[in-house]
Amino acid sequence: MKNLRLLVGMPVICGGRKLGRVVQAQVSEELTRMTGLFVDAGIKGTRFIPSSDVSVLGDVAVLVRSEGRRGARAVRLSAPRTHAGWQAPGRDLRRWR
Repeated sequence: MKNLRLLVGMPVICGGRKLGRVVQAQVSEELTRMTGLFVDAGIKGTRFIPSSDVSVLGDVAVLVRSEGRRGARAVRLSAPRTHAGWQAPGRDLRRWR
C-alpha cells in the first residue's frame, strides 16, 4: 500500500516516454481506493488518467497505458471530491471544478 502523497511530483511514463508529473491523486468517495491521477503534461495541459489505465505505481515513477483525457470534459467528469469547507494546504481546488 502506497501513501498517495508520495505520488505527487513523480514522473509519469507512457509508452517509454515521459508524459509529465503527478499533480494530484483522486480517491473514491469512501476513501478506500485511488480512482485516478491528475498529471501536469506541460504544454499538453493537465490530464486525468483513470486508475484502470495505471500499470505500475513504482518507487521512482508511475507507468500508465494511456495519456488520459484533458480539457473541460475530463475535469468535469473527474473533479476531485472535497468535503465542504475543506481545502488541501497550498492548493486551490476551485480550478478543478
